[in-house]
Amino acid sequence: MTWMQPAIRARRAMLTARLGTVLGQIAQSLEAHMDKPDHLDRLLEQALPSLAPASLLYVIDRDGWQRSSNISALGRDTGTRGQDLSGRPYLVAATAARMLLSPVYISRVSELPCITAVHCIQNGPHTLGFLAADFILG
Repeated sequence: MTWMQPAIRARRAMLTARLGTVLGQIAQSLEAHMDKPDHLDRLLEQALPSLAPASLLYVIDRDGWQRSSNISALGRDTGTRGQDLSGRPYLVAATAARMLLSPVYISRVSELPCITAVHCIQNGPHTLGFLAADFILG
């Protein structure tokens, strides 16, 4: 293990703690609206400034289908509703954790290095879906 790996783990833990509270509050506000895509979009648009510098927010149901539009500073991309994101590696891990940060990957939207913060949307012990926030690293 190099000296860099502990530093990266510490930075990821700090980001998880910092983002976890805000994402948790937003996720809680989404819980009652999982079947209302337009309402999800409005809530995400209101939440985006509180997650600066997030580049993208979206909601995925527990089966991996995108329920909301992609929400960015440029507006809504409603064409992303209904896409199958179940194969994304971070979704598999998110079902076992309340909140996590993905490994770095290349975003399909921006084509830049990115991480995704994922927080469970729950109703009591039941996972309804996930709130995802993308952060561009480049």
